[in-house]
Amino acid sequence: MDTTQTPPQQPLQTPIQIPYFQPKPNYLKIVIFPILAIITLGLIGYLIFQNQKLQNQIISQQIIPTTTVIKPLSTTPADETTSWKTYKNELIKYYVSYPPNWKIVQVGADYGVNIALVNENDNKVLYFISTENKDGLKLIDSYKVKSCFENSCSSIFNSNEKIIDRNIIKIGNMDTLTLNTQIQDKTQKYYFFTNTRFITMVQIMNVEKRSLQKIDQILSTFRFVDNSTKIVTEKKLSYIKSINSSTISLDLIEMISDNNQPNGYRIDNPSNETVNFPIEQNVLINQIVYPADGNMTNKTVSLSDFIKILESNSAAKDLPYWIDLKNGTVTKITEQYIP
Repeated sequence: MDTTQTPPQQPLQTPIQIPYFQPKPNYLKIVIFPILAIITLGLIGYLIFQNQKLQNQIISQQIIPTTTVIKPLSTTPADETTSWKTYKNELIKYYVSYPPNWKIVQVGADYGVNIALVNENDNKVLYFISTENKDGLKLIDSYKVKSCFENSCSSIFNSNEKIIDRNIIKIGNMDTLTLNTQIQDKTQKYYFFTNTRFITMVQIMNVEKRSLQKIDQILSTFRFVDNSTKIVTEKKLSYIKSINSSTISLDLIEMISDNNQPNGYRIDNPSNETVNFPIEQNVLINQIVYPADGNMTNKTVSLSDFIKILESNSAAKDLPYWIDLKNGTVTKITEQYIP
């Protein structure tokens, strides 16, 4: 008997299956991470914006803005003008101040209208030439002056005098036209002051640049006495002492009722002083005609004829006349009837 025996084979066992548990997704992390990313990007953007804003503020503080200022005509310090004289033109109604070493000289036949301001040290001259603010006048054509005020202009006097520079400046509250002109080899400068009644032109001849500062100071004091547009009418009874094509000189009188006088009135002449007024070019003049038949009539005469009548008939100058004034200018002359 064989003692060696093969042990019986044991059946193979199936390995134990260990189950695999898949982890569940962490939804909290999924939500938090995007939110944190958005917040981080927002903070970065905010910091960049604040940094840029701060840089702009620093730059703007470093830049000092510049302002272009149109300077008016240079004015004289008050302490200097206290010792200056003042000239007042009663006809054109303007005034201007000037230093002690300058003097006023009357120019032309129209006494009191045009003047020259002369420096007694070096004979520098400023001519003040005035006329009515009307179109078509020969001396100063206001139409051309107005055109130069509003637009550029190449000529204002004659074709030989060329305008090389034109400016509008402020003197006081007035817009003032300045022109630099050239005629042949000479240069001149003009200032034009205007209001509703008059134009005053200041002519500066052959003035060196070093002298212009003082002249500018003088002209900065120029003012019209009344620069308003208000119309003032007056009526004055007077004797005519003298008359020409632009100016009349009057001796003002009063006609007063007086029953003790043969004609029932008397003429008082409080003062023999005369006053001058400019005359309108188209002034209306009425004279009384005494014909032989006794039928008194009125007739209208021209200014030139009226001047001839007064020059040739001394009796006509002894008659009283009513003078109508509009803003200081004679617009009508009417002879007063004497019984």
